[in-house]
Amino acid sequence: MLSALFLCAVAAAPDNPYLVEARALAAELRFADAITRLEVARTVPSLDEAQRREVLELLARCQVAEGRRADAAATFTALLEAEPAFALDREATSPKILEVFDEAKAALYPADFVRLEDAPAPVGLVRVRVVDPWSRVQRLERHERRDGGAWTVQDVERQGALASFPLVLSRGGTVDWYVVARDADGAMVAHLGDAEHPRSVSLAKVDAVARTEAATPTHRWVGWTLVGVAVLSAGVATGLQVNGWNQRQAARDASQPPGDWADTARAAEASGVAQTTAAAGLFIGAGVLGLAGAGALAW
Repeated sequence: MLSALFLCAVAAAPDNPYLVEARALAAELRFADAITRLEVARTVPSLDEAQRREVLELLARCQVAEGRRADAAATFTALLEAEPAFALDREATSPKILEVFDEAKAALYPADFVRLEDAPAPVGLVRVRVVDPWSRVQRLERHERRDGGAWTVQDVERQGALASFPLVLSRGGTVDWYVVARDADGAMVAHLGDAEHPRSVSLAKVDAVARTEAATPTHRWVGWTLVGVAVLSAGVATGLQVNGWNQRQAARDASQPPGDWADTARAAEASGVAQTTAAAGLFIGAGVLGLAGAGALAW
């Protein structure tokens, strides 16, 4: 969750200029040039989830258009690993692209694939990630018992790929739980824990976590400092990136300065390249600092 908060803070930036340029190039059917821009765009740490999805989808489409099927399959695989439920608009997408996408998805996920995974959550809350590439899961059940008593069953709502529910603990009590996923026919297709091997949480465990967090204020201070520096670096990088991109665009306009003379155009282009290169370095540094900060906060 902490790394997600960092990424959300860093992502409060203008649209990725490399992605903007790639969109225009793809619209002009200049797929090779669009691929070059997109390869850079996907390395920018400030990409939010929607931008990352668009970069990878557009990159794969351009790679198919250039006849690079293996590269397109690898790109679709990276997209599906991050978002297993991602799907293309089958009516608006060409058969060639659908063929590569379907082959990549089938190679990554068998037809009956469903998995439930633990997701990061604060003390007292359970989060479960539902990996369901073929949309088989229609219902999630939470099985719970307190202090060794009878099991109770409740439905669990999910938002996208995540489901969550609280664990309410009484003084000295223990809660056992597991989660079951069922398909449209009610058959179990996946589970996280079971009645024989449930997950268990006790008040003693919660208190131990609280004491550990209270005993490490230095780690938290260092973590927030690193995250703050990372956000600042990302902001500076965004400014450099946008300014450099604007300079490069201006250098290509021969009707006005600096593009109206060859020497000023070359100078503006060189300055723009230098700024976008520096921005890329700052983005990478911001990503490293942000992850380090998130690790220190989670320690």
